[in-house]
This record gives sequence, structure tokens and C-alpha cells, in this order.
Amino acid sequence: MRGHSQKKIDSAKKIIILDVSKKQDAAIRKVLLDSFTKTELDKMASKDGVTVVVDSRIPGAGAYDSENKTVYLRPDFATAGGTITHEFTHHLRLKDTARKGEVTRSRIVPEITEADRDLEEAATTAETITRLTPYHEVKNVSYYGKMVDNEEGARRMIDDDRMTFVGNAEMGKVGLKGKRAINALEKQFDGSEIAKLSYYCRVQSAKDTLIQKRKEKK
Repeated sequence: MRGHSQKKIDSAKKIIILDVSKKQDAAIRKVLLDSFTKTELDKMASKDGVTVVVDSRIPGAGAYDSENKTVYLRPDFATAGGTITHEFTHHLRLKDTARKGEVTRSRIVPEITEADRDLEEAATTAETITRLTPYHEVKNVSYYGKMVDNEEGARRMIDDDRMTFVGNAEMGKVGLKGKRAINALEKQFDGSEIAKLSYYCRVQSAKDTLIQKRKEKK
């Protein structure tokens, strides 16, 4: 917790983390302190707040339940900075009603389209890479891994986007938070690699094709 004001630490403590070890609890809160401003932490903890649950049953490294305001982390990713930042960024995008930009405002609605789902994940992934402090090799290449078929290529794209949004891709460097992060995304998103993400649209297209073929057989 060193390097942060007591007021900011108190804001991070408002986040409810269930059934984790002291080491995991400290690691999660350290990521929150490093990746978000005090104002952002207060927004995330306001009203219904947010709860963190470590659960081995979730399919991916992490997940965000917008209805119940819950961040889920797999045990092996419970201290992973990239995963923690990604899922909390989903929550911040939803809670921060001051965001009006096409890229940085939340796309999470009850009847979300596949195109908006792609944009939500792409923008959240971009914001994660922008915020990471200190910058490090993420454990999970996330949606970059759905754009190329090899991890090396995904990591190269991550570094390219870090350079696009922050201006540095050196390990240990400080990222952007608050308005600086939001402004960087709104200005540079269209030129990023992750802006090309079309994972959910491809999945839906494949489902539609399969359904159509089944109908034709009948």
C-alpha cells in the first residue's frame, strides 16, 4: 500500500472481497490503488458497490456480473493485475455516468447487441492496457488472443497498443488513470489493434449459419 495516501487506501478498502487469503486481498487492493484514481475507486464503491468473489467454476480468467455488481476471478488469476484491472474497468465504465464518449461509456444494457459486446470488450481491454501500472507482461492475453492464433503475436499487439495509448511499452512504466486514460482512449482507439475485435459478431454469424443449415435439412 506504500506510495498512496491514507484517503485513497480507505477508498480501496470499501471494495468487498470475499473468501480470499490476506495475501490475495492485499494483491487485489494494490492493483486497484495502482490502476485507478481515488475518485474512480469511490465511484466503483458507491451505492450498491462491488463485490469480488474468487471462484474456480467461471469459464475464463475473470468475469463481471453487471446485474449483481460482482467481479469473479479464477483462483489462479486472483492476483493477476491485468485480469483484475479488466474486470474492474467493466464496473467503472458502468458506474461512471459522466462518461459520454463513444468508446469509454459502458455498452452494457439488457439487450446488448453482438457489435456492442465487441466494442465493450475491445474498449475495456484497451483501457486495461492503458491503466496497467507498473506495465508488465500480462498473464492472460485476453481478447488479443482471439484476434491472432499465437501468443507471441497477441503480446506484440498488446505492446503496440500500449505504445499507442500511453506512449511507452517498457516494463515497469506508469500507465494512465482518470481523465488522462479516458482522453487517450477516445483519441487513439480507432488506430489501435484491439479496435478490430469482432469476436462476438463472428460467433453469432457462425451460430446463424448453423441454424440456417439445420432449417434447410428439415
